[in-house]
Amino acid sequence: MHDGDFPGVVDRYKFNAYDGNITLPGDLERLMGIAVSGQALELRSPWYEFDQSGPGPQEGWTGLDLGLDRGEVATFRDIPEDQPAQLLRIYGEVDERTDAVRPKITLRGYDETGAWVRSQVDGVWVDGQEFELNGDTAPYYIQTPTKWSSIESVIKPVTNGYIRIWAVSDISIETIVAIYSPRETRPSYRRYHFPHIPAGDAKPVIARCRRRFVPVVNDDDWVIFSNLAAMELMMKAVQAREADEFNEYIAKKGAAIELLNREAKSYHGKVRTPAITFTQGFGLGNYPSVR
Repeated sequence: MHDGDFPGVVDRYKFNAYDGNITLPGDLERLMGIAVSGQALELRSPWYEFDQSGPGPQEGWTGLDLGLDRGEVATFRDIPEDQPAQLLRIYGEVDERTDAVRPKITLRGYDETGAWVRSQVDGVWVDGQEFELNGDTAPYYIQTPTKWSSIESVIKPVTNGYIRIWAVSDISIETIVAIYSPRETRPSYRRYHFPHIPAGDAKPVIARCRRRFVPVVNDDDWVIFSNLAAMELMMKAVQAREADEFNEYIAKKGAAIELLNREAKSYHGKVRTPAITFTQGFGLGNYPSVR
């Protein structure tokens, strides 16, 4: 899945960029190309801000019109910076109880003082805090006793409905920061920062994205690949690897990828992506131009 631009693996999506950030949904792995407000932009790796000849760390609005990879986050939006620490409300959507017992979600992160949140569960100190999922009784949320400045990771059970987390300011302004789907158990999302988008602005985005691997659990789950012959070869390759037959594994995996590459060539046609891309400000050493 990571070896090529295969049909079904890479596709076109539409988003909105908020506060200068795009956080991909959980079933997407990374951006491969992007246009913000109709303008195609360059994407840079996490090292770009730390390169000696680079622009340095880009926080907030700096006017730099490109995309910066910020790695994985646990929420699609940060707790608002106008009030760095806020209470959280965890909303349930449907009744999640089993034998009249509510399941629990664990949040890990930092409190209003910047300290790592810890709590006692059954007399044992653990990282984070546990909260019941209330989708059965009004007002259908549980409010945290602690003010949080950031959520760094989440442990969630498989649920019947979506779970939403809202940050609540001292003047009761609610800002949604996370929406977790029923099948997510360790939510993690890829985030990109766009320094030319001011805080508070929402910009339309069209992007080419690579899907993230999502295990097939049910008979009617969506399967990313449609090439059944390639899937069959790859399953046989996995069996060979598990049997320590590495030559057979390499041969069958190579044959599967070759089938996918042929399908991709036919699907995309003769023109796919440019072989060379020149960015604004491009130069070859001290040569002002090449004739």
